[in-house]
Amino acid sequence: MNISSGTFGSSTQTPTFSVNGKGLITSASNTTITPAVGSITGLGTGVSTALGVNVGSSGALITNGGALGTPSSGTLTNATGLPLSSGVTGTLPNSHLSDWAREKRYQLAGQASTMTDQPNSAQLMTVATPGLFRTRVDLTNATDIRIGGVVTTSSASGNSPRIILRYYTAALVTVGDYLDIGTSEVNYSLSSVGVPVSSWIPIVAGAKGDVYVAAVSNGGNGAADPMTANIFFEVR
Repeated sequence: MNISSGTFGSSTQTPTFSVNGKGLITSASNTTITPAVGSITGLGTGVSTALGVNVGSSGALITNGGALGTPSSGTLTNATGLPLSSGVTGTLPNSHLSDWAREKRYQLAGQASTMTDQPNSAQLMTVATPGLFRTRVDLTNATDIRIGGVVTTSSASGNSPRIILRYYTAALVTVGDYLDIGTSEVNYSLSSVGVPVSSWIPIVAGAKGDVYVAAVSNGGNGAADPMTANIFFEVR
């Protein structure tokens, strides 16, 4: 039986033969091998399924230069080249920033203030110019706060003489309207000369907004005249 001469079979084709009733080959040809992905064995779990999905679609494998799509999760520990100007969305939590980057300082008063006969009751700190030691600040995204200053003349009062940081949502109010800005009192002591700074204290929920922050003195004995200056507070 005549069969066209040629080479049959290759790395991508398999020979196909037709055989008659007498067991003779009547024709021969090449057929390209196109196995179903699902019939390939030896692949990892889910690989064969992923091979049947278009690149960039959900469930597809990632190819060099191909679209990532929207993965359900991912770890970018070794990723590089992310453009901060256009590749990041959302709000970066303060806890992910360094202390230097997320701390902000606000000056309440630069000049010295003498608390003549400082009483053992809350008093708004004030001087002739500029007036109240108070400023307006937006604490919406802040989490912690602390206060500091310079004590040039100390107080011998036994009532814990101190400068306290408090807040309120309006400006023209009395000292009794101001509230503690921290979950515990944010203050520094007037008992000794120096540059005291309080510890970081969590900000109360009511102060997380656009509020007025003021310095309040307390703890005097009605006789001592402590002096303080450069009152500031920091938030992070």
